[in-house]
Amino acid sequence: MSEASHGAAPESVAPQPPRWKGIQSLDLVHQLNERCIELLCNVAVADPRHIALPIVTENREIWARLEPDARDRVARMPFVIVDAKFSDEVWWRRVADSLVNGTGAEAAPNGLPHELRRQLMQEIAMFAWQTARWDRTVAQLSLGMTASVVEVIAALTPKQVREISDRESQVIEVRWSNDPPFWRDLLLAAVAGNDEKMAELRLHAKLLLCGELAHLRL
Repeated sequence: MSEASHGAAPESVAPQPPRWKGIQSLDLVHQLNERCIELLCNVAVADPRHIALPIVTENREIWARLEPDARDRVARMPFVIVDAKFSDEVWWRRVADSLVNGTGAEAAPNGLPHELRRQLMQEIAMFAWQTARWDRTVAQLSLGMTASVVEVIAALTPKQVREISDRESQVIEVRWSNDPPFWRDLLLAAVAGNDEKMAELRLHAKLLLCGELAHLRL
């Protein structure tokens, strides 16, 4: 054996970047988004007189012809596309306190069918609770939650989460539901399979969400 081969150092290996802990939650985020997209597609093909959601009424034809592969593209946002007062600490503290005396919020229309929105609220609230208890930073990033709301939700019991979901499903809202043009661009890019445009719109949505959270800290 030559001296050169005998003394050769082992081949260096480039260090691997640390794995983001929240990557484990992305599959669940996408599943929740898929449920929401499915719900919106169902709303779009319902009786037009019962549709009260601007992003659906103004883009109804696109929603109605959204194929499974296009739905999947829309669902692959890096955060949940439904909000449930996740930036409103006062609301969450009030409903948590109200569990003691059994009072709830008055039902108000949010453009979604009652039973479907209740099921969606249950899934999102339980995911929010589990994530808040597992990793609070991930909860903030994947749900657009403020740190104070994370604290409130993490302190709830599973029973309380279910009770809040049953009573308060009217509060869930699709993010940027007052911005039909954004959703139209997103839906058209998904239908066309335009990956470049989809990446651009996902980044835009992420910046919108981060901007909203940053504004709340001012």
